[in-house]
Amino acid sequence: MFVSRLYINNYRSIEHLDLRFAKGKNVIIGRNNCGKSNIIKALHIVLGETSPTYHKSENITTGDFHSWKEKQGEEVVSRTADELFIWCELTREQGEPLDYDELYKCFGFSVAGDKYKDRMRFRASILPDNYGDIFDLTEDTVEWRHYINPKLRHQGTFETWLDDKYSFAFAFKATRDKNDQIEKDIRFLFRESTKHDWLLGFKASIRTELLQSAIIPSFRDPQSQLRLSSWTWYGKLMQHLTAGHMRSPELQTALNSVK
Repeated sequence: MFVSRLYINNYRSIEHLDLRFAKGKNVIIGRNNCGKSNIIKALHIVLGETSPTYHKSENITTGDFHSWKEKQGEEVVSRTADELFIWCELTREQGEPLDYDELYKCFGFSVAGDKYKDRMRFRASILPDNYGDIFDLTEDTVEWRHYINPKLRHQGTFETWLDDKYSFAFAFKATRDKNDQIEKDIRFLFRESTKHDWLLGFKASIRTELLQSAIIPSFRDPQSQLRLSSWTWYGKLMQHLTAGHMRSPELQTALNSVK
């Protein structure tokens, strides 16, 4: 799985940007202060270790809303956007398995539907440009919703909904009011391929099980940068590398030497 698209509106220095990525290494080149770091930070807000909507996180502050200057009569005034939006799209390759052992550890989520069409779909052509359409709906206001329950693994709940899906997206929106109070919201979308329309899911509980970003700075603090836990990028990497080998004498010797 890889990030195939990043769409940004009104985040920091970026008024609007629509980037497409290819599988493999992608290099971003530009002059100083042109917004390269903001591209990476926008991606990391949505796919990083911490939930984008965690209310105690200061991942979004008033300074993150795009500002600009415009002429009003003879004066030049500063304006700041009241809303920012980030869309991260992921592509799963044909034949690439999903890690259901990890997915079933997550909380479930509801999928938007209605009483007649069963699964409500959103036209691919309107997203992410008309992202307001998906945020206008909530779990309380949607006509009908289907809860995907991870406790029903014996029924293959996640497999039924995700086995044939190869395109995923996370839509993140932040708004600020006149008192600079910030509200954050996120939606999870998935579909069979780029030729199909989107299914809408509320919340994004399986976000880092599909793909997790990591910003790796100059290596100075191993205690914080290489944290071995089930949610950090490094912990997940080490779990992957040691899967099935924890009883290996060689690995145990190495772990004991580290201790």
